[in-house]
Amino acid sequence: MPITPSIHTDFRLQGKAFSNPTKCLVFARTLSREAAIFLADWFDDKDYVMVQTSGSTGRQKEVRLYKQHM
Repeated sequence: MPITPSIHTDFRLQGKAFSNPTKCLVFARTLSREAAIFLADWFDDKDYVMVQTSGSTGRQKEVRLYKQHM
């Protein structure tokens, strides 16, 4: 999974800034598996991430969220 070469300068994870996505992913792995998986998906070449709804109003389902909308 290719990683984009840059990360937004305003992005913070637990108050920490990162010079590149790889450093962010290494740090995310220390926080939680879910955070690391989401960020790996975020930094890949696809224009969307797949997430699962909570199912609070019905059956859980997977939905595609486009990165440009977040």
